Amino acid sequence: MTDDERKPWDQLDNEPDRAYARFLVYLHLGPSRSIDRAFHVASKRTTGRAGGAWSADSTMYNWPSRATAYDINVLAPKLGTEVVINWSIAAGELSKQLLDEIREGKLRPRNFDQVLELFNVLSSLITPETLKAVQQSVGSFVDSTGEEEQ
Repeated sequence: MTDDERKPWDQLDNEPDRAYARFLVYLHLGPSRSIDRAFHVASKRTTGRAGGAWSADSTMYNWPSRATAYDINVLAPKLGTEVVINWSIAAGELSKQLLDEIREGKLRPRNFDQVLELFNVLSSLITPETLKAVQQSVGSFVDSTGEEEQ
């Protein structure tokens, strides 16, 4: 495969098969991916944090940026950038609603860790890297007034 044919999510020349296999688990979790969630899927565990190899591989082989490129490639043509941005806005609104319900006593988490877990789930609906990349790609199509250029 030539460099022109290579996609960011393809295996890198210096990336061991084992590291690439972990990356593929992470990649295919979609925009709500996390290293811990990928570890849970691969290990068939429901608790615990990803080991050092997962974090080291993620950093060394730039998983977030490669996954963002994949998200843009997959999501933009199929769903459109507007859907990705609206999804992010919805996650923010859900977070606000969750906080309001906690403040009003309608939702009573057992402990602070449970509150953090709820916010983590909501905030991980789409990664900041993916949102930034989508916003940059939309910027070339939308003028400063927010209207599509003709």
